[in-house]
Amino acid sequence: HVCYHTCQKNNSQYGLVSDEMLFSIYDEKTDRNPEAHAMQQDERSTLQQAVDELPATEKQIIIMKYYNQMTIEDIASALGISRSTVKRRLADTQKSLKKKLR
Repeated sequence: HVCYHTCQKNNSQYGLVSDEMLFSIYDEKTDRNPEAHAMQQDERSTLQQAVDELPATEKQIIIMKYYNQMTIEDIASALGISRSTVKRRLADTQKSLKKKLR
């Protein structure tokens, strides 16, 4: 009813939605905003593809850190490498991903 009355008020045809009306009902939360949700899904898909294309050692560290939420110490222990090596590999991999995603 609200859309119908707004359209009548704006002398629009029933069913046509003005930009002003869309802006007034636009919701920033992605769970209620189909456009933002679609963009977020597209970004996730692009990121997942970029991670999948990484070399095995880089991919492993990214998955451990960001998907499994492991600490630097836990990653170092699991892989049998130093903390500084984990940090360096993470930094290098992040740079690589940023280049791919530009």
